[in-house]
Amino acid sequence: MRLGDYADAVKRSLTAMQVAKAIGLNPDRNGFCKCPLHGEKTGSMKLYPGTRGWYCFGCHQGGSVIDLVMSYYGMDLRGAIEFLNSEFQLGLPIGYKPTKEQEAEAKRRAEAREAEERKRKEKEAERDRAYRRYIDLSREIADAENDIREFAPKGFDDDFDVRYINAVEKIDRLKEEAKDLELVIYEKGEER
Repeated sequence: MRLGDYADAVKRSLTAMQVAKAIGLNPDRNGFCKCPLHGEKTGSMKLYPGTRGWYCFGCHQGGSVIDLVMSYYGMDLRGAIEFLNSEFQLGLPIGYKPTKEQEAEAKRRAEAREAEERKRKEKEAERDRAYRRYIDLSREIADAENDIREFAPKGFDDDFDVRYINAVEKIDRLKEEAKDLELVIYEKGEER
């Protein structure tokens, strides 16, 4: 039997849903799950019914159940066929078990993708917080500028209104904070 014949037999025997569950993915009832090939916050990988395979709308990769195992574990065609044959006890006269190194590498890649996604989410949350504070600061700066205009002494002999003094003392601090927030929002300057 040629390798292509084994591949056809595996593809006829297994669904993407079965293989995804076997490698630890958690597809929803519609066949969507988080793609293990790239970091993401919502599931963009679609597992199609029957022998139609899978496709990720995030990283634009897809294929058969064999392609999924090859991509996930970093295996070649023969290794993926042997793994699926062994994992699902298909009884094909070909045998393989992923090495500990391959399993460790797949786990390392998954952890690296998760860490990258956490970092991206943290940065996004920081930018969101900075943007909300920037909006509030813009209002505070506008209020302080209005107070400076409204309560400024009108003549040389006029006393200083406490609202004018407070606004003058406050506006420089507010503008400095706004500049710092712009660095976060627009990712200028040094990496944070």
